[in-house]
Amino acid sequence: MKKKIALNRKSQRGFALMTVFILTTVLLIMVLSLISLTSQTLYRATADVERASIVPLAESAVNEARIMLMNDSTWGKANETLFMCSGGQDVTRARLEPAQSPSISNNNFSFGQKGCYYITFNKNDPKFASGSTVYYSVNNLQGTTAADNWRGAGKVPSHSASIVVTVAVGNTVKHLEVILGPSNSLGGIENGSRGSMNLQTSGISLRKTGTSQAPNIHSNYNVSSKASVILDDISSRTIVVDNPIGATISGRYAIDTRSNKFVDPNGKTVASSWLQQNKGEKTVPDFKLETMIDDIDFETITIPSGIYKVNFSTKKLDYWPDGGDKTTTATTSFSPGNEIVPGLKFTYETETVTTTYRDRWGKWQTRTTSYDIPRLLISKDLAVSFDPNNPTTPGTTGNLQIEEASLDFVETDKTLYLPGASTETPDGSGNYKNGNLTLTVWGTTEAQEAGWGQDLVNGEGNICSMGGMNLYGARIYVGSGSETKAFYARGDVEMQTIDQVKLNGLVFTNGNFTATVGFSDDDINNPKCAVCHADGAELSGKCTRGKTRTNDTNKSLNRTLEIDGAIIVAGDPNSVDPNSGTMKIKALDQFNLTFNDNVLKKMTSSSGGYTRILSWHEF
Repeated sequence: MKKKIALNRKSQRGFALMTVFILTTVLLIMVLSLISLTSQTLYRATADVERASIVPLAESAVNEARIMLMNDSTWGKANETLFMCSGGQDVTRARLEPAQSPSISNNNFSFGQKGCYYITFNKNDPKFASGSTVYYSVNNLQGTTAADNWRGAGKVPSHSASIVVTVAVGNTVKHLEVILGPSNSLGGIENGSRGSMNLQTSGISLRKTGTSQAPNIHSNYNVSSKASVILDDISSRTIVVDNPIGATISGRYAIDTRSNKFVDPNGKTVASSWLQQNKGEKTVPDFKLETMIDDIDFETITIPSGIYKVNFSTKKLDYWPDGGDKTTTATTSFSPGNEIVPGLKFTYETETVTTTYRDRWGKWQTRTTSYDIPRLLISKDLAVSFDPNNPTTPGTTGNLQIEEASLDFVETDKTLYLPGASTETPDGSGNYKNGNLTLTVWGTTEAQEAGWGQDLVNGEGNICSMGGMNLYGARIYVGSGSETKAFYARGDVEMQTIDQVKLNGLVFTNGNFTATVGFSDDDINNPKCAVCHADGAELSGKCTRGKTRTNDTNKSLNRTLEIDGAIIVAGDPNSVDPNSGTMKIKALDQFNLTFNDNVLKKMTSSSGGYTRILSWHEF
């Protein structure tokens, strides 16, 4: 009996031991499972946090790159880099070599957590680990053809930039490639003036090309007690507004319409919504002329600065260095067919012209006459001689004065450049000592008496001046419409013509812009000229230089200022004068603007350019 009880006790002890072992095993499994679950949860939570943080960090890198391009549109051309590391982030996670990586961040943004990003424009950057792909960026914003990048040939479109960001947060790594293009909107003035705007005309036509938005013409004139914009007619108190696209004219403060009536081409009243008052200040963009000039391969032989005047008696082009006396014998004379410099040829041709005019009895008559047409033919990219060390030496001042010879661009997209010192400041009247262009072409005496004049400037070329421009003559057709070039003057631009002015491309000045089309000084100073030919009466006093009178409806003339592109009268950004950068347009027949935002691709805000995201790819 005792033996049986002992066996039962041993069996119970063995069962208890097994129970403890099993429970311990189960408990251990549960603990291990809990640890694993906790670890996985922690890992997933950490990964989720890293993934949630890595995209904003990559976005901040892209935004900083956009700011760098805004401040300098050439950023990246010299293999620049952008690096940020915070919180003790291990850069090797992004396959970057610690020894090659910058010791400190060179970015402007801060990041409160662990993380790093890196942007490089160096295709052979040693900071990437040996054997790994070098994810490099490419600035092709100024390129006219597609550029290569890390993905292969021709992967970066013209006028765009490929920004590639390598970013790591903890153990999470991501690459981001963004294609940036010039913004269609500068976020500020796309057409208009820093100072006041005064537009006097019989008609206004507003259009746009391609994907361009409806244009806005804005005045930033900063005097609240005065109108920012003045719109006035010629004589009838009615202005025809052809505006089917919803374009607008706006002012920082008021718009003065001088009690004019606005009607569409069908004679119906135009709603006032196209005129927008009190729209506040808009950013005035800037144009980096030096960037444009650096991209042009000018001829090595420059045009001697000074005075060039046609002698109708000898049919030659006479030349005097700056300050020369035109009443004395010319220093040099060029015969027809001679080159002043390679790419600039003087010609003297005869052209038969038919004009329609109104006689003293008010009847229309036709006249066919042959006139002598002196021209300067431009076939290459040319600069005027300028010596920055001796800017007052005759022949090297950068100034050009041409009388009675048209400027004809016979090759497309060529540029005439009048240089000056970038550090020169204008005098109290806004004038510069160097880089000025004065062009006066009224034609022969016979042409003047007949009321006809030859082209002042003609052709698909560009004129850029580090001083001012003064253009006086019959008509102007100029501008290549290039996305990378412009009709530019650092100083004031003044035009006075008897016929059409057509400017193709970006028109930009850091001075004032004054265009008088179809008028002359006689219109202002002589009341008789203001009513000349209005009722067919005989002209009682001869107008000078054959210019057209205000109400002379000569059928052969189209007294319109036409801009196919954009116009920005930026004024002097350093001036305290609120009226720096005034726009004054007086066109007898019409003012036409066909807005093309492609010509703004060289524009910057203050010193750079706005960009927009064309594509976004994460990998």
